[in-house]
Amino acid sequence: MKKITLLGLMNLIFLSFLFCGHTKAQSFFLNKLSFSYGGGTVPEFIGTTEGILENLFEGGTKTTNTSATGALCIQYDRTISPQWSIGVSFIYEVITKDAQPISSGPDLTVITEYTATYSTILFNASYFYLIKPNMELYARLGVGMCFNKEEVSLQETSTDNNILMGYQISPIGIIVGKKLFFKAEAGFGYAGIAFAGAGYRF
Repeated sequence: MKKITLLGLMNLIFLSFLFCGHTKAQSFFLNKLSFSYGGGTVPEFIGTTEGILENLFEGGTKTTNTSATGALCIQYDRTISPQWSIGVSFIYEVITKDAQPISSGPDLTVITEYTATYSTILFNASYFYLIKPNMELYARLGVGMCFNKEEVSLQETSTDNNILMGYQISPIGIIVGKKLFFKAEAGFGYAGIAFAGAGYRF
């Protein structure tokens, strides 16, 4: 009886030690700071669609020289459990385009210059559905606000400010590495259809 009691006590101590070690390992790096770059964003989709519609329905002008910087993102995440993290991200993108008379050539005077700036703040939740020592797979949902500034320059510059709903839905994300890591996501939203970057755990 004493042997059984002693064996049970030793097992309890071992399991407690194992649990404490697991908790410590999971919580050693609770924070992640990452930087990434993405393309195929919602602002790019809006800009392209508007350009097509303007060319179709505005008979006097055509949209040319459409360009986008791509989405530049900085993101902070805090681990709250082995499978969940929450955080915040800031995304910045600028889209520019010109409008010309349909009859003009590329060397003639541009009649309108259009610049749209998108500054987006998202609050994120990530669920990790596969956790390995050097690799993690996850899904992320981000919701927040996008501060949009539009400038139209002809002879004078006019400015319009808007607040839009910002979001990012990424069903597939991957992190490779430990303290220093590489990350990539595929989804849809203000960070892009696909984006990748690097980060640091602390």
